[in-house]
This record gives sequence, C-alpha cells and structure tokens, in this order.
Amino acid sequence: MPTLTLANGITFHYTDSGLPTDNQYSTLILVHGHSFNSGTFRKLTSLAPSRALRLICVDRREYNGSTPFRPEELRIISQGIDDERASFLADQGLLMALFIDGLIQNLSLPIQCGGAISGWSLGNLYTLAMINAIDHPYLSQEVRERLKVFLWTYIIWEVPSYILGIDNPPGFYLPLWDYDLPEEQRGPMFSTYVSSCFDHGADVLATRDKARLNYRNPTPGTSTIDKMTQEEILSSTNFLAGPKCDTFFLEHSYYGIHRTNLRKALLDDVSSVDKWGMNVWHIYGDSCSWSVVLSPWVLEEQCLKANKKINFRAIKGTNHFLMWEDPERAIAVLKECLV
Repeated sequence: MPTLTLANGITFHYTDSGLPTDNQYSTLILVHGHSFNSGTFRKLTSLAPSRALRLICVDRREYNGSTPFRPEELRIISQGIDDERASFLADQGLLMALFIDGLIQNLSLPIQCGGAISGWSLGNLYTLAMINAIDHPYLSQEVRERLKVFLWTYIIWEVPSYILGIDNPPGFYLPLWDYDLPEEQRGPMFSTYVSSCFDHGADVLATRDKARLNYRNPTPGTSTIDKMTQEEILSSTNFLAGPKCDTFFLEHSYYGIHRTNLRKALLDDVSSVDKWGMNVWHIYGDSCSWSVVLSPWVLEEQCLKANKKINFRAIKGTNHFLMWEDPERAIAVLKECLV
C-alpha cells in the first residue's frame, strides 16, 4: 500500500485510484472521519478513473499504517490547555498541506487541472486546519504557491456540528457518550448509529426546526455497517482510535478552538479560503444523524451574516455513508462540486 513520508519522518498511508483514462483530470484528496479509515471510500476508487478523476484517500495518524501520535501529542489531545491544542491542530494542518504537496510532486499530479480537498465527517477537523495552514510560519512560500495553483475547491462533506463548535441542543444524543453502555460497546454502537438513516420529518427539514430533529431513533434496518461483511468492517474501521484521540475532539472543551478555526478558514473578512482562492461546497445527506443535518443550517446562517459564499447541497434521503450505499451517486455529487 502506498505511503508518503515527510521530511520530519511522519508517514501517511493512502489509497490511490490511479491515473484516469483522460490525461486532463482533477484530483480529489479525501480525509476520513472518526473510526472509519480510507477503506470506507473503496467503492469510489474503481469509479474515479472513468470520470476523469483521481481519488486519493489519506489515512490520518493512528489509522492504517500512518504514524501514530507521540505520547506528548496524546497528552495535549486529552488534557492540554487551549493554546497547546490550538498549536497542535495548526501543526496537523501543516502536515496535511505538506502531504498534499508531496503527492503533487511524487505523483506528478497536474496542477493546472483543478485539485480539491474534502473532509468527510470528523475529517473536516483536519481539512479546516489544512486550509488555515496558508498562514503557518513553517509553510514555505514555494509550497504555498504550488498549493494555491493546485487547490481549487474545498468540499465539506457531512461535518458534524461538534467540529464547527456548534453548541449541542437540549436532548442531543451520541452513543460515544452513552455511559449506560460499556466502553467497549460504544464504538460499535456509534458506527451503527451514524451509518443509519434518520427520518427527521419533511416539515422539520423545511423549517429547520432544530428542537425537533430526530436525535435517538434511526430507521430500523438502514445501518450501513450492519450490512457489511466482517472483512469489510475490519478493513474499513479502527475502533481503538476513538477513545485514544478522536472522541476528545468532539468534546465541549474544544468548541472554542473549533469556532476560531472555522472563522479563520471561512468567515473572516479575508478568510483562509479567500487567500487560497478556493470555491467551497458543503454537501450532506438529509437523512444523516442530527449533528450532520444541523451543521449546514447553522453555517449557512453564519455565512449570510459574514457575507460569504458557500454552495450548500442537500442530498435527499441519504445517510452518512452515501459512498458505500450508492457510490455512483456519491461520485456524481463530488464531480459536480469540481466543475
């Protein structure tokens, strides 16, 4: 499996759909979410080449052969003060920027054909940090300029509200914090929960009534992971990374940092995406769990107040795993964002 090692010794594992049949192609770099690794996107990989698309899915640290976090980094994630955590996330954004630049050079990616970065679910924590890396003091001017030419689009793919620092509504639910469940069951229950369809109600979606979102009751029989084979689950998940690092990022103690990163990336008068010159899309299934549906509602309000343009696209009737349930539709939606 391919890997890329940065000058500081950090290694990232990734999957690559390979060269498309058309020499003029776009490149989409995908960053996975909580508990699910790059294998989650495997059904898109075989479709990409015939769509003039090269799909590269990076495994974040702690996943699938990428370099684990050092003990000091894990301390900061779980117990650090705000300044330590903000600096840590900024450094992860820098690493992601350097990884993308390494791909451009090692794979001879066409920089004039339009590249894109997308975070799926919790992966947006890292893509927002990468967007803000344009101002990182250790990002060289040479790399910055190469990335500015390459990166045309940022796709926010079903970011949960926690990662945008949106306060949790009364009555919210997430199995990761269900202390009635034994700790070893929370990861698998979380996967069933987030991969299910939720009927929020047409009137709730039309009026964007946050108080009436369906927090706890997924539609029976709609969980994607419950339909996977054992091999598919094992090759697509890592339930140990959640309690080790990822779940901490969802906690309220991070919300102030998340709000600052969001503001810098998308909402400031001269935001990071403005500096990159990127188009921004926010795509989401309207049958996803409540935190994914809430995010675009709040972000769209924030964009209106800040006079910022983001393209919002609701995908009707789909859960958090469109890339698995209907890969043809998923890749068509992603391609639309790249036009």
